[in-house]
Amino acid sequence: MGQEDNILELRISQVGLGHLKELLSSLVLADADADHNEGERVVAAWLKARKLLESRRKRDTFFAPAMFGEAPWDILLTLFATSEGTLGMSVNHLAEKSGVPATSCKRWLEYLEQEQLIFRRGHDRDQRMTLIALTDRGAERMRSYLDAISV
Repeated sequence: MGQEDNILELRISQVGLGHLKELLSSLVLADADADHNEGERVVAAWLKARKLLESRRKRDTFFAPAMFGEAPWDILLTLFATSEGTLGMSVNHLAEKSGVPATSCKRWLEYLEQEQLIFRRGHDRDQRMTLIALTDRGAERMRSYLDAISV
């Protein structure tokens, strides 16, 4: 593992420590072995998502982002890799964090919602705001994909 990899791991751990703790604390199952295995799976998928997201942002410093038009993937990856993706993220914040222009983001959200990968809900305190989050189906698909690849 090179120095860049070590720095990436450190940044991932610093940025995501709170989310990682939240993920681990939510895995309370009756069977300890199943809990351990599922916990490892969730954490491994989450770390892969963070690495992919960081890699995609790094790629944008070398190449024009327009070369890689994968808006729906960037949206799903951002939701999965951030704690806000679990709790919900405003459309504008999601567009900013994913690097997808707000107008494109809104269009793709319609599609992702039809595919039952994301859902919208009202904000608890600000009824003018809509929050976007992954559905259970969306989160499971992301985990399954990330389990199947090596990063």
